[in-house]
Amino acid sequence: MPRASRPDAAPAGRALAVALALPAAAHLLLGLAPSMRFWGLADLVDAPGAWLLWLVAALALIPLVGRVLARPLAGLGDALTDSGARGGVALTAWAATVAAFALALDDRGYFVGDFLLRLGSIRQAHSYGHMFPQALPLDVLLHDTLAVAFVRATHADPLLYERLLGALRAAGLGLLSAALARTLRLRGAPAGATAVVATASGALALGTGYGKGLADLALLAAAAAVAAMRVATGAGGLGPLAALVALALPLHRSAVALLPLFVVTAALALRRDAPRRASWRDRASLALPVLALVGLGARLFGLLTGYDRQHLLPAGAGPAQALAFAFEPRHLLDAVNALLLVAPATLAGLVAALDRRAVRGGRIGVVLFAAALPFALELLLVHPRQGMVRDWDVFATAGAVISIAAATALGAALATTPSRAWLAPAVALGSLAPVGAMMLRAHDADAALAFARRALAGPPQRPGPERASLHQYLAISLAREQRTGEAAAEFRAAALEAPTEVQLVLWLRAALGAHDLGSARDALDSLATRFPSGARWLALSRAEESLGRLARARDAARRAVEAAPRDTLARAWAKRIGALDAAEPPVR
Repeated sequence: MPRASRPDAAPAGRALAVALALPAAAHLLLGLAPSMRFWGLADLVDAPGAWLLWLVAALALIPLVGRVLARPLAGLGDALTDSGARGGVALTAWAATVAAFALALDDRGYFVGDFLLRLGSIRQAHSYGHMFPQALPLDVLLHDTLAVAFVRATHADPLLYERLLGALRAAGLGLLSAALARTLRLRGAPAGATAVVATASGALALGTGYGKGLADLALLAAAAAVAAMRVATGAGGLGPLAALVALALPLHRSAVALLPLFVVTAALALRRDAPRRASWRDRASLALPVLALVGLGARLFGLLTGYDRQHLLPAGAGPAQALAFAFEPRHLLDAVNALLLVAPATLAGLVAALDRRAVRGGRIGVVLFAAALPFALELLLVHPRQGMVRDWDVFATAGAVISIAAATALGAALATTPSRAWLAPAVALGSLAPVGAMMLRAHDADAALAFARRALAGPPQRPGPERASLHQYLAISLAREQRTGEAAAEFRAAALEAPTEVQLVLWLRAALGAHDLGSARDALDSLATRFPSGARWLALSRAEESLGRLARARDAARRAVEAAPRDTLARAWAKRIGALDAAEPPVR
């Protein structure tokens, strides 16, 4: 909590102003001279509407403008922290506003992570468990079982379900931000700035239709950080934190990063209550995460040591080599970009935390360190399969937790020295502008395509698998717009960058759909060269079946069996195709 007010220390105030000015200047300059080396900051090229956000954020650094903007921000802070009826109305209105913000800027670019793959799985009624074997029970419940039930009941697109669920998550972030300001006993402009910073993180940008457990985990992790702070300040017990951790574990495997926070907070609480014994509720709540681990421990261990080896030990590297990869310059630069994308208040928060006149470590500092450190290490140690540019969702949970820590430090720094209050609008807009810009880019399908093309063009030159992922995204997006020729060219480029069987089959299917027989022949030749002789006919059969040309698919399946009679996969596929009615005469 902030200490009693005292005159501002000029050096600390100037340092905070500089920490706010640097990102604003970087965003504005990169809007004029874009560089994909700093892709976490280059958001104005593809989202022109974001210029207004950043110009206001930059103007807020002028003292006169900052003081004018501080008045409505102070009104927001006072309303959110009011304990009476006014506070309840303000909380409802704030949560509704954040939810409406997410609904209004729904994701139409589908660039992040496996957005298209997950959406397509539900739309085409594919087995969610087969498509995503790493999905844990709560993830399946939220993004498969309930999504399918919603579609059957309403006959609506499953994307509508995910957007409504995302809006609820966004509202939850708004409520958590107000709870944080109340926990810190802030008022006025510092409380308003704290609420905005805690809300505006990468977690908010995933509330626009992304259907994955990571989006839900970001909200639960932020809630766990606030619940832990309530324990540290004596405002609450261990029960809510224990319940949140127990709920997060069956949602996504990276929830294990919340365990240090729970252990540290529980130790602090039990030590504080030792003279008078901890309440039975606190002691009983210790069992909740333990029970969750007992039920899911084997599955989590298997996923972390098996499925996640490719993320933690890229290209089959050993532990020592993986540690070297973590500090490789390109990876470090990507990690900084990802951090600035999902937690834009990081730099200002660090500067505020270093001002000991404003913030004392104590229990809150220990709790926030335990919350943020494991997720911060993810930025160094995790290498997403599609690269950080596309798979930044992997770090949205880190962004949510680090934004809570930054909001805490900034709120305390602003509240301790009243003469800094004019910086509160710049603090709030410094988080809202980059997240808003990111959401504006995702809201515009053409802007998302342009961003993907700029990532491909570089510099820097992305590794082959990352380039293949970007080409594949462009191909699928173009195919959705019926631009079959361009889509086929992108599928071909993806297969040349990463010639896996899946990529080659996608290339083959796209070439056939575009009636580009020369390209289709090249794809078949590549399959024949890299995979057993029967694989090319099996791939051709699958491609023809996906295009609805069943007679051609049956003929290719027959040839696959003739080429590899003992191939059980080819025989099973031929049996399946043979059971379907002929759509057109077989190819001779």
